Amino acid sequence: MTKRITSFLLAIFTILTLFSGISSANSTQDDIKARTIRSYPGTTVTIMKGDILVTNNTSSSGLTGHAGIVINDSGDVASIAGYGYHPAIQSIGVWYSNNPNTKVVRYYSSLSAALAGDWAANYVYTHPTTPYGLINTLGNQNEVYCSKIPWMSYYYGANVAIDGKSPMASTIYGPYLFLAASGFNVVSISGTW
Repeated sequence: MTKRITSFLLAIFTILTLFSGISSANSTQDDIKARTIRSYPGTTVTIMKGDILVTNNTSSSGLTGHAGIVINDSGDVASIAGYGYHPAIQSIGVWYSNNPNTKVVRYYSSLSAALAGDWAANYVYTHPTTPYGLINTLGNQNEVYCSKIPWMSYYYGANVAIDGKSPMASTIYGPYLFLAASGFNVVSISGTW
């Protein structure tokens, strides 16, 4: 009787070990997928929170181009489409589908960039009905345009005054200004420029 119980327990232990190994293998595959580094479409450039995306595919209300800021390492982008729209988040796939001509502009400090990305995500979440508008100061959060969101994100989120601009400045910070902004570098160019 003792041999049967021992054999039975050994068989159960073997089965449990086998299932544990399968579960562990699946878990390892899931972990690898979760850690997979994402790149911008058609490039080998790693997506990083705080990257600013600038495109020449669109223009509205006197602003040439369009801009957004990456809010996470998956590539979600915070921006505003234009008059009649509000701040919103879209996937990197949607961004590139709408804006195949895109330059990725990256700040030299990944910590500051991450803080800016976090601020942008929070801004869109807490200001879902903010209107599009060009007549206000650069730091006014109650009316925004596309490139103002990344500018404010760096200013309020990371204490970086891009190009030394004051939040009290009554000026428009256009999308193309990011391409030559101090501390930023263009790390990827897609499409036609």
